[in-house]
Amino acid sequence: MSFYDEMKGVADGLLAEFAQGTVTAYIVTPGAPDPAQPWVAVPPSETSAALDAVVRGVPEALVDGTNILVGDLLVIFAVPDVTVSVGDRIVIDGKSLGVVQVSPIPPSGTTVAMQAVVRT
Repeated sequence: MSFYDEMKGVADGLLAEFAQGTVTAYIVTPGAPDPAQPWVAVPPSETSAALDAVVRGVPEALVDGTNILVGDLLVIFAVPDVTVSVGDRIVIDGKSLGVVQVSPIPPSGTTVAMQAVVRT
């Protein structure tokens, strides 16, 4: 077992123990049209996943006024079974927020946890 595999276990344990409120990711997947009838619209499907997460305001040093704004929230969560992407929604205690940025921790190698910047 590598160092980062061990750190993932530690991060999973801490995020589960100190999870704040109810945090759920909603992942939207576009519908795939039938090749025989490409003109027929297919509604997207939505998958949800409960997240072990902590939520806080975005650190002031990261606010650039364009990509990250004052009032955005930083959600740090254990690696879920689904892939959270920009454009998905994260619901925090009933409030739906859009994902504007998502990245693994650390940026390369074995992912120990994930972080997402969300806003209304």
